[in-house]
Amino acid sequence: MKQSIALLFLVVCLSRTLADPRYYDNYTVYRVYIKNSHQQKIIDQLLEQPDNYNLWHRTVREVHLMVNPRVQSEFRKIMLKNHIKTEVLIPNVQALIENQTGYRRI
Repeated sequence: MKQSIALLFLVVCLSRTLADPRYYDNYTVYRVYIKNSHQQKIIDQLLEQPDNYNLWHRTVREVHLMVNPRVQSEFRKIMLKNHIKTEVLIPNVQALIENQTGYRRI
């Protein structure tokens, strides 16, 4: 599952890179477990900040979010405060892209 998500993201990134290179150093993808509507609302509020949070996958009880490194600490605090369980799926999106494509910045 992780590889499918990563491959999809990679294709999107590469298509955008041709026009406007963007790098994802230290962006992290989290699996977030949602237990109730209150927790879902918190996730929805985060997603209103597209520069900081990007939705990769969503089901009723789970989302995968890519989180900007600038807000990692804030994100973890919000999750702890609201008793939302998370786990890291991809610790560094840029490293994954480079490993999958063999592309390295100079």
